[in-house]
Amino acid sequence: MFAVHRYPLGGSLVLLSLLACDRSQPVEPSLDASSASAPGLTVNAPSEVKVAAVSAVRIDISWRDNSTNERGFEVWRSSSGVDGTFTTRAAETAANVTTASDAVDAATPFCYEVRAFKRPDGKPSQAIYSAFSSSACAPTGDVQVTTVTTGADLDPDGYTATLEALTQSGAVLLSSTASPINGTVTISPLRAGNYYRLTLGGLAPNCGVRSTNPQAVTVNGGSTATVVFDITCAVSTGSVRVTTTTTGTDLDPDGYFVGAGGGSLEPIATSGAVTFSGLAPGPRYVGIAGVAFNCEVTGATERPVNVTVGTTTEVAFAIACDPVTQLAYTRPWDTNGNYSDAEIYVINTDATGALPLTDNSAWDAEPVWSPDGSKLAFTSDRDGNSDIYLMGADGSAPLPLTSDPASDYSPAWSPNGAAIAFTSDRGDGYYRIYVMSADGSSPMPLTLGVDPAWSPDGSKIAFTGDQGIFVMNADGSSVTRLTTAEYYDGQPGWSPDGVTIAFTRAECCGDYGEILNHIYVMNADGSSGEIRLMPNDPYDQSDPAWSPDGRKVAFTYFGSGLAIVNVDGTHLVDFGVLGFNPVWRPQGSQGATLARVGSTRVPASSAARARARLTLPSLRRHTPLRFPATPRR
Repeated sequence: MFAVHRYPLGGSLVLLSLLACDRSQPVEPSLDASSASAPGLTVNAPSEVKVAAVSAVRIDISWRDNSTNERGFEVWRSSSGVDGTFTTRAAETAANVTTASDAVDAATPFCYEVRAFKRPDGKPSQAIYSAFSSSACAPTGDVQVTTVTTGADLDPDGYTATLEALTQSGAVLLSSTASPINGTVTISPLRAGNYYRLTLGGLAPNCGVRSTNPQAVTVNGGSTATVVFDITCAVSTGSVRVTTTTTGTDLDPDGYFVGAGGGSLEPIATSGAVTFSGLAPGPRYVGIAGVAFNCEVTGATERPVNVTVGTTTEVAFAIACDPVTQLAYTRPWDTNGNYSDAEIYVINTDATGALPLTDNSAWDAEPVWSPDGSKLAFTSDRDGNSDIYLMGADGSAPLPLTSDPASDYSPAWSPNGAAIAFTSDRGDGYYRIYVMSADGSSPMPLTLGVDPAWSPDGSKIAFTGDQGIFVMNADGSSVTRLTTAEYYDGQPGWSPDGVTIAFTRAECCGDYGEILNHIYVMNADGSSGEIRLMPNDPYDQSDPAWSPDGRKVAFTYFGSGLAIVNVDGTHLVDFGVLGFNPVWRPQGSQGATLARVGSTRVPASSAARARARLTLPSLRRHTPLRFPATPRR
């Protein structure tokens, strides 16, 4: 900094003691020589300062000397323009020397000011300074970089334009600027000079620069240098074209989603096409998702493909949609999964539109459709005792069919609709299979057992007895055992063609040593052994119910939710809806093929499903018995 000292010399003469040269520090007001009044001690400020960058690391400065008595000049530098602060003394010259050189970095466009100084004779530590000259800056210009890219599979993320200054000791990096595949970027400001080199990099492997690269660049003051790079890209990727063809009825209303691995899913129409371009060569998987529950993809939903450069690989998905019918089922849980009084619901077979048919404080459960689909028989304790009831398919006009003090449950319609089989412990307290007329008259016991199920031709009844599956004639004669279980077999159900019986088997053991239920199928006469329907699915399954066309089985999943699976064990669809005892509405019945009880799907939360599982009665968790009419609460 400058320290200020005042010396009496002929009145008002002021001398400055030069302690340092940092002009950024404050000094006392205007004590330079231009304001001094002592004759012969003033120094005139220089003028006409000129600045020229002669190389990447050297700037020459020249000026006009306007004094005859100066002892030298000081050159001060600013790195932030003419309006910046000149804080660095770049050079000092002797008297009458009006040029100086400044060793600088290659990037900054410096500006300069010059002042003259004089030291009194015999006082080398003191100096008188002139005012500063006007500022002058190294000339600057710009470089405009234009990229033009042609060909195929253009670089997806553009390029990098790297600007360097060439010096005797090597190249000095000045900037790296992102450059589009087709477009222009400007690099500024740059000192005028002919020592620049511009290189275009960051090219994809399939792209190359056809023009000179790198290019020498000369920047002239006040102008823009233009550099053009011509790039061409060769084909380096392939494409996958995905098509969908959907047949059947009640097609998915909002289409599907498809993906080609590693990217986002794209929407596709039920019968449409989507092309994924720019894919790297090699193996990947193509998949389809978002298929409605009543629709099924033929074959795998994920398929391996091999992408080849320059070609389009075709992947076709065929989807078949079944008519949306209805399931009736029992739901004893609220929306939070808390165990409560059961109600009977219906739901579309695409898992939309769950609708309650009963709503009271009683236990209403075990619905079963009449053969024409116009009525539902069910179990209820609304009159204080478990009895068989009848109501319309919309839940209207419920009326009791039985009124015995004993427990009556598990109704099953005969195929011709004239009779209903059910289970009762009336009489001696043992559970027996009974048959009564469809109006509730003339109940007749047949044999000991539970879970009656009519054969499609009405000639036989399958049932559960002595921990196994049995079959008998419809009049109760010729009782024949079909299975013998280690723990328990129950819930038999005939396939629509009468050839196969599905049933639930209790087995050991789950992950925690618990008994689990699994669905099995066997020939209706018990031959050929029992085959597990879903051998690779370890979770609890029960309440099998055949679809009217015999292609699918609805069942209770995890002990508390509805699901559907193909009869070969494939295409498992978990509705995500709390409930059990699902039963299909017969085909051809009024409204069955166009059944709609709403279009919204509201799956239960995972927490609600877990709570529902935990609140199951202990009897049902370990055996496939149907719920008793009066639940454990």
